[in-house]
Amino acid sequence: MLRWGGALKNVIAIACGITEGKDLGVSARTAIMTRGFTEIKKIGLALGCEPETLMGLSGIGDLTLTCNSIRSRNFNYGKELALERLKKDNNTIEGKSTAAAACQIADHFGLDVPIIRSVFSVIKGTIGIDDAITSLISRPLKSEIDH
Repeated sequence: MLRWGGALKNVIAIACGITEGKDLGVSARTAIMTRGFTEIKKIGLALGCEPETLMGLSGIGDLTLTCNSIRSRNFNYGKELALERLKKDNNTIEGKSTAAAACQIADHFGLDVPIIRSVFSVIKGTIGIDDAITSLISRPLKSEIDH
């Protein structure tokens, strides 16, 4: 699961980069990180990971760093996507292919992962960023803690 946690955080970092590019503020980025971590846990648990693995430096620590770092390729890709300034050479953006794979896994297990799905839809071009944001903020509030 370490590999999946490390891969999935890149998708959430793209979403956080979008919040930066859209100038939505630190609270929006923190909400994306918190809810994104819940989505990472859902997929991880479905794949048989140990929840404790995600709670340390290689999980939440790596997520926090990547979602806040201007040196993160995925964060910067999200920011450039939001600013509509994408460069042609963005093949090293791991979160792009991970978003597709994560959606397939979520479909297989029947998981609700709206942030990951939104990032994938924006990358594919099937939804605009503003529509994705509206869709995410109009969702009912839920607990981020699985009971």
